[in-house]
Amino acid sequence: MMNRIAVIYVAMCVCLCCYGQQTINFKHLTVNEGLVSNHINAIIKDEQGFLWCGTSTGLSRFDGYRFKSYSHRPHDAHVLLNNNVQDLFIGFDKHLWVRTVKGNCVYDSERDLFHWNVDSILYANKFPHGDVRKIIMANQMAYVLYENGELAYLPAHEKNKFAEFCDYDLQGKPTDIYYDPERNVLLLVSDKGELVALDGDQLHVRQRTIFSFERLVEHAVFHLFVDDQSGIWVYAKNFPLGALYYKSLDSEARLFRCKNGHYTANNDNISNIQQVGRTIWMATDHGGINVFDLANPRVNYVVHEPYNKASLPYNSTTALYKDADGVMWVGTYKGGISYYHPDLNFFSLYQHRHGDENSLPFNDINCFVEDRHGNVWIGTNGGGVVRFDPRRHVFESYRNNPNDEFSLGGDVVVSLFIDRNEQLWIGTYHGGLNKFENGRFRRFLHSSNNAASINDNSVWSLFQDSRQRFWIGMLLGGIDLFDQSSSRFNRFKSIYPSTFSSSYNAKIVEDGRGNIWFGTSNGLVQLSVDDSIRVFDEHNDRYPLTNNVVSDMLEDKRGNIWVATQTGINILSADTMSYLSTRQGLIDNVVVGLVMDDHGDIWATTPKGISRITFNLPDKRYTIRNYDKSDGLQSSNFNERAIYKLRDGRLLFGGSEGFNIYAPSPKFSTSTDLRNASVVDFKIQVPNMANEDLESYVHRWLTSWHDTKRIEIPYPIQTFHILLSDFDFVQQHRPKLQYKLQGLSDNWIDVENMEIALANLGAGNYTLLIRGMDHNGTYSSPVSLMEITKLAPWWRSNWAYFIYILATGGLLLFFRKIEKMRARTRFSLIQAEEKARHAKEMEELRTRFFTNVSHEFRTPISLIISPVQKLRTTESDVGKKKYLDIIERNASSLLNLVNQLLDFNSIENNAYTLKKTYGDVFAVIRRVGEQFESIALAKRIHYVVEVPTTGVEAYVDFEKLERVVLNLLSNAFKFTPMGGQIYLNCVEPHENEIRLKISDTGVGVPKEVQSRVFDRYFQVQGRWNAGEKGSGLGLSIVKEFVHLMAGTIQFVSEEGIGTTVSVRLPLERSSQTVDGGLNNQLEIDGNGSMKMRNDPGRGIKREHLLKVMVVEDHADFAFYLRDNLGQYFQINMCQTTEEALKQVYQYNPDIIVSDLHLPGRSGIEFCKELRANERTKHIPFILITAVGSAEKEIEALKNGASDFISKPFNFDVFLSKIKAFVEQQGVMEKRYKRQIDVNVGKIDVVDEDERFVWKITAIIEDHLQNENFSVEVLASQMNMTRVGLYKKILSITGFTPIEFIRNIRLNKALDLLKNTQKTVSEISYEVGFGTPKQFSKYFKSFYGEVPSTYRK
Repeated sequence: MMNRIAVIYVAMCVCLCCYGQQTINFKHLTVNEGLVSNHINAIIKDEQGFLWCGTSTGLSRFDGYRFKSYSHRPHDAHVLLNNNVQDLFIGFDKHLWVRTVKGNCVYDSERDLFHWNVDSILYANKFPHGDVRKIIMANQMAYVLYENGELAYLPAHEKNKFAEFCDYDLQGKPTDIYYDPERNVLLLVSDKGELVALDGDQLHVRQRTIFSFERLVEHAVFHLFVDDQSGIWVYAKNFPLGALYYKSLDSEARLFRCKNGHYTANNDNISNIQQVGRTIWMATDHGGINVFDLANPRVNYVVHEPYNKASLPYNSTTALYKDADGVMWVGTYKGGISYYHPDLNFFSLYQHRHGDENSLPFNDINCFVEDRHGNVWIGTNGGGVVRFDPRRHVFESYRNNPNDEFSLGGDVVVSLFIDRNEQLWIGTYHGGLNKFENGRFRRFLHSSNNAASINDNSVWSLFQDSRQRFWIGMLLGGIDLFDQSSSRFNRFKSIYPSTFSSSYNAKIVEDGRGNIWFGTSNGLVQLSVDDSIRVFDEHNDRYPLTNNVVSDMLEDKRGNIWVATQTGINILSADTMSYLSTRQGLIDNVVVGLVMDDHGDIWATTPKGISRITFNLPDKRYTIRNYDKSDGLQSSNFNERAIYKLRDGRLLFGGSEGFNIYAPSPKFSTSTDLRNASVVDFKIQVPNMANEDLESYVHRWLTSWHDTKRIEIPYPIQTFHILLSDFDFVQQHRPKLQYKLQGLSDNWIDVENMEIALANLGAGNYTLLIRGMDHNGTYSSPVSLMEITKLAPWWRSNWAYFIYILATGGLLLFFRKIEKMRARTRFSLIQAEEKARHAKEMEELRTRFFTNVSHEFRTPISLIISPVQKLRTTESDVGKKKYLDIIERNASSLLNLVNQLLDFNSIENNAYTLKKTYGDVFAVIRRVGEQFESIALAKRIHYVVEVPTTGVEAYVDFEKLERVVLNLLSNAFKFTPMGGQIYLNCVEPHENEIRLKISDTGVGVPKEVQSRVFDRYFQVQGRWNAGEKGSGLGLSIVKEFVHLMAGTIQFVSEEGIGTTVSVRLPLERSSQTVDGGLNNQLEIDGNGSMKMRNDPGRGIKREHLLKVMVVEDHADFAFYLRDNLGQYFQINMCQTTEEALKQVYQYNPDIIVSDLHLPGRSGIEFCKELRANERTKHIPFILITAVGSAEKEIEALKNGASDFISKPFNFDVFLSKIKAFVEQQGVMEKRYKRQIDVNVGKIDVVDEDERFVWKITAIIEDHLQNENFSVEVLASQMNMTRVGLYKKILSITGFTPIEFIRNIRLNKALDLLKNTQKTVSEISYEVGFGTPKQFSKYFKSFYGEVPSTYRK
């Protein structure tokens, strides 16, 4: 415990002693940048320039831009042997050897994979197999140290000789070797503490020494390092030895330890030692880095600082490596990798650190100024003014104290200036102008009662010119001239009258010619030596600014005025105005500060970083280099005018997070060297390709690129990325790269993040060229990076084209053969078609003959049947009546045969369509069956009709259904002998099917001909049916009708036993086709359907159709009505009377169709309620019911129903009745309109429409004799537009305004004809007609007769 306290005490003392030393700033790489783990075990750089980082969870490779990680995968012998990497070293052929906890593996850079078989590699290089600990390739020799302590060596020129083991006398086992090129010795250290120097060529012992150490572990693992003065350093990773330093093996060792050492280390656990310049860096466990100065022997400590992001991230340092570029790489236990180079992070940073009283008191910096003692005065944005001593790093704050009138006027300081008398002047925000003298502040504040006071308390800029004039620029008060002797403030305009005006003034400078420049919010103002004023703004014709708001300005060494604006930098020279923006390379267009360094370079601060601008005189071009937060800036955002140059040339940059100090170097390199640009990896994007396949392609491409600089891209890979690197880890002189894919485009494209993305290349050969652009904007000569061959898909390969040619030739031969075959068969087909056509013509002639004969037969048959039926009703003689029955029966049979012929013809011509109506299916079947009862009695056949008495209503083509049942029963009776049995059976509907079965005990049909019973003209030949002749069309027609009704028919028969025919028809609840019969007031639309209109004089529009309200609760019947009536009318469907009553007044139907039985109130009650209302009593009302009793019909008619229809009904009849009601309504409406009373003064106005009609009627009567009275005059009298009047009159009366005016005139003329003796001519002039002829024409058109005839 005491030892720990002592160590901590010594470390604190050393840190305090070293306070103020130059800080070593680091950049950091962690898992956030792609590192596989933050726990670093080893670091090394290979021959290609890759930095390798061994961690406890894998291996990472860094190329300066990106990391690539390698890890172990089971069952893959080409990946990392184990994830726990212990050490890294370079072996044979400059290949990387990776030492893991499970042994060594070797990285193949050309194929990007690892070899596990290390013994084969050793054997190939003439070395014995074994567990290798370290390999050194130096002095034309190869040295291999094995884990067992054996050392093998082989001269490089001995290619055919096998390696030999070194014979040395050494206590213990060697744990490390190191080659010193200065003395050409190979150093060995053993686990027993013996250090031996062997001759580099002969490997005999030159010197040896033994050091003592406290044996805290059984097997100590010592390591060696040799500095550039051949000093030998010994340290141990696995126990706290500290470090031993031998200037030579002859000298005494110097010990670095926490206690009892020659030099004090802050930690005894040293894991690595490297040299940087004249200093030795020792990585320690929890002690950071101990830095020993060889020139001035002392130890400094580089440790983690909590508030310094550029310090070590973690004090436990595990690895050190200095590469050939002088970059020191530091591996930490949990903080990843940190690296240092003198050119890295050169911006010194000052920030406020919580708990550190010696740090910057306030971070937000507004301005700087330096006094003659070298102190820097810092104006802050809320922390007052701060005095900073750069030599002692001491800060002192001055702030506002409301109780002290001699304190600073305000804590927001926006401008600082030291005049010729070394007096400090401070401009504040709302705190006035302050002068610092004798440790106190004197305030100059605005007073409204004192015209000589300062014009505004917010002082934004201060300047004293060469003529001792003290200028003060304010935020809102313009510019004042301050007379220090009298403390009087004079307004600028009172001294220099000008039309220019600006309240805000950001900066005031004086150029080398004595001109004063003012940067304002309205542009740039120049006050010449002769006191003339010149303005430069956005509207200046010769020198326009890009933006009027000026934030800063300066004069460069060539006499040009630089103006910082929100849209870049404007450079005003004697003869021109030039501009710099992001297009020329600025980091941002919003520039907030400008300063010129001692080398003549201009530095510009922006909200995104800093730009350094150098003017190259030979080519008169500007070179711009940018810096951001990654370069150590306090942040990327800087405050306005928070920029300043000290007398020693260092620059100050202030922002919201502190300030930076930087000493600019004279010039930065502008070279562009593409020799280091190299392809480091490929990235492939194929969605459905396995990772193993992608890695295989990457390995193949890397190998091909290393060997031939050429790669082949398979067709499936459409998008891939080429990853480049120039291995510039310092990142100070990175050129801008561009690439061009020769063979695809001639355009050069910028390379972003050293990555080239190529996509959707066509098959062919390409050359990838790159070129660099230096900081002067000069492009280097293009360099060929690689040749790319994009392979064509297999269907575009040479073999594929060869197959295509063969296939095309084969197809042509095949098609030629087919064409010949077709030519041979074409003639046969023509002959067959000719025969078929002839047969069809004969068939048509036969069918036409039978059809014509059948039509001729129907008239005489009808003349036979009708008189016979009349005689049967009047004949009382039974004997005669019997003969009349025979005549009627045979005439009906003959008619049935004629009808079959007609049906056959219709079927042949596809002329049959379904004509479904709604009705009782069982009633129809029963009625047809009952017609055969007389025949059954005559033939003494047991005839049974089994049809349910309960009705089943559906949509069926009843005519065809009757024909089906009739034909089947006719066949049954025809072939059933006397005394046989016939059954007509119809069961209740099942699964929405009508099932009909007709069975008989007739002669039956032989099995061999049953398949032909439905063929046309087929008849079974036999002696038992020789007396029963027919046409052979009956069953054929039955089958056609059943299929037409979407049904099925089944025929089962057994000769001598009987026949059964089963028919199944779908039971449909909705209508498919309904024939209509209206002709009058119907119009045929483009689809052939007929529409009834309420305005025959207009075009077909939906709104002109008559409106029918249907009230029906049965869904199927409601659909039937809507589907059929909807072809002719506008339909409004309701399910209940309550719903109908709600809609009837709004819908205003022309006719109402309602069911009798409805939920709630019945249809009769609904009709009764409508008839009781004046607004609906005129609407025709039709009741439909399935109960066709006379009592219900009488009740309906008494309660106002227009008609009463019983189900089932014929739709044509139903539609005709609706037509009759429509025509009747039209006649009544026409009659009503023609009888408009001209004496409307006595009529009470019921609603607005009637009031409107009577008003316009009165106006027309007042102008009745004026034949020039027009619609325009009427519209003016009604205070309406002509269009509005037209629509209003048409919607109320059905007449256009001209027709309405004419009708009023004709009505008045009719009254005069009836009640006066005036002539027709007098009446025509009195009612406003221009001529009697015109009057007679319109009168006859309206009343049907000329006036003279009407009077008679």
